[in-house]
Amino acid sequence: MTSTKSPLQWRVLIGGIAGLVGVGVIGAALAFPSVTEPQALPAAVAATTPRVSTSPTPTSTTVVPTPSASVIPLTTTAAPTSATPTPDPTPTAVTLAESAPVRVKIPSIGVDAGTVSLGLEGNELETPADPDIVGWFTGAHTPGAPGRAVLAGHLTWNGRHTVFARLPDLAAGAVIEVDREDGTTARFQVTKVATFEKDQFPTSEVYASTDEPSLVLITCGGEYSQSEHYYDSNVIAFATALA
Repeated sequence: MTSTKSPLQWRVLIGGIAGLVGVGVIGAALAFPSVTEPQALPAAVAATTPRVSTSPTPTSTTVVPTPSASVIPLTTTAAPTSATPTPDPTPTAVTLAESAPVRVKIPSIGVDAGTVSLGLEGNELETPADPDIVGWFTGAHTPGAPGRAVLAGHLTWNGRHTVFARLPDLAAGAVIEVDREDGTTARFQVTKVATFEKDQFPTSEVYASTDEPSLVLITCGGEYSQSEHYYDSNVIAFATALA
């Protein structure tokens, strides 16, 4: 079913009750079409490296006196016994109570945006009215709490690049910070970013049940149809909580 509420269509197909906070998601497809074809995304601004002087540093020469030829008796000392190092315990991820997200920051791709809650309208996920705001699905967990949290954002809007325009450039290892309503910040590290055709949306992976805090970010990607104002794929980033 296609939403006529805004120029963007987000479609989430909902099945029976089966494993996601009382909502069994059996398939999902988000679409972020534009009324006009999006312009090319400008290249990211490279960080400026400060100039370092290449002039050699003068060194002082110290004259070491030549030792006398007298014989120095050798003292035999037992070699110290090396102890086997004890490996550090594996750090566990920080687990927080449920608390709504209020701001999402992804420094590596320039995201620093507020949030809005998204529910379901029929079988479709509601659309943020502001394309520069990140939506969080209230049918899942909140970021930092045990379980999966789902955030979604627009790629483009009427030909303009918006909040998740650089999500396809997000690399594994990047850090995501989510400020929460209770004053805490949940931190995540990206483990995988992949593009999926909409008819092959990885529902079971996105909405998998887990006891560990984890995060999924979703936007559009793939080929853009000017006639249908529609992207044929989704870009999805998976992240796990940091210790």
